Amino acid sequence: MKTAGRLENKICLITGASQSIGLATGQLFAREGATVILADISDTRSSEQIKEMGPRSHFLALDVTDENQWIHVIEEIRRNFGSLNVLINGAGISPQQTHPVSSNKNQFEAWDRAHLINSEGVFLGSKYAIQEMAKKQSGTIVNVSSKSGSVRIPGAMPLSTVLEHTKSVALYCGKKGYAIRCNSISIAAIMTPQWEPYLTQGPDHAIHRDRMMAKIPLHRMGAPEEVAKAILFLASDESSFMTGSELVVDGGLQAQAILEGVRTPTAG
Repeated sequence: MKTAGRLENKICLITGASQSIGLATGQLFAREGATVILADISDTRSSEQIKEMGPRSHFLALDVTDENQWIHVIEEIRRNFGSLNVLINGAGISPQQTHPVSSNKNQFEAWDRAHLINSEGVFLGSKYAIQEMAKKQSGTIVNVSSKSGSVRIPGAMPLSTVLEHTKSVALYCGKKGYAIRCNSISIAAIMTPQWEPYLTQGPDHAIHRDRMMAKIPLHRMGAPEEVAKAILFLASDESSFMTGSELVVDGGLQAQAILEGVRTPTAG
């Protein structure tokens, strides 16, 4: 007898889904019985993987910074699938993918790009998901963020707003009585494409890898599939009494940073 999956009969939208964590999450959700809508600005890297996920997996083009595209995607989901049960706001970039962003340097262009994707993309996704989910008075939103949301990192300013937004959405939905949960997952040290050239290629890659592993309490990088499992927990009914919460998947880096901060004497 086949056991029902943890997301059986759920309609799930995942942004930033053409590779890495987003794609791994879509694959896991499909195995758990969900109808999965993978959304990204391009599907060129994932078209074959989407086909392999089965007939209940679909792709929709979406630039998360474009409000009109969000409206179109939600309309398509409503037309083809009836409703939306789960939104994973997974699209995001690190400022280091352009160059570090700081408060005392004139780097507005890079800051604006990161802010648009990481903050406004999450805002727009939440806005239109809530409008749709409120019709049935239920739903789940999971925002994927960085550990810099809790532990401030130079150059990561645009990544630090998602935690506050998550809590605001959770409290707003609670006050309205919507029964829509909103939680965040903070990640670090995950082997995504941006890390691979640095840690696996070039004459000094072994040195870079060893230095990186020495900084991580678990002494290894995490895999996208490990993040996907944590996202699945927050998306499923197993986390039904969680909202406005942060789940950390970083090999212990945040705990280490907090402990080191406690140990560091402060001036004055």
